[in-house]
Amino acid sequence: MASPNTNGGISFDSPDYQYNETLAVLADQSQSSSMFPLAADLFYDPVASNFWLAQTIVDGLPAVVFSWEKFHNCCTVSPTTQDMSFQLVLINVGGGDFNAWFNFESVEKFNQGYDA
Repeated sequence: MASPNTNGGISFDSPDYQYNETLAVLADQSQSSSMFPLAADLFYDPVASNFWLAQTIVDGLPAVVFSWEKFHNCCTVSPTTQDMSFQLVLINVGGGDFNAWFNFESVEKFNQGYDA
């Protein structure tokens, strides 16, 4: 089971509600196996932001896509040019192994929260 969070990560064993931490702290204190395509202090706007989950095929292999769309800088309640859209694609290559692709629309320097 995978549990996504609004700060750019996926926890696999159990939900992890930590936020506003550096990637090193998130990795050290996580209660679960996790992946962070973008560990950042992001803000989910229920009007502008979306989170998508889809199953697909990549190069003939089964895959799942987690997509964060138009997440704002921490504590910014209005859309800006720094809104982030990105994906984590997990591709099942067999034998219990997976490849991971991180896809980014663009990466901007954040002005609030901590540096990604």
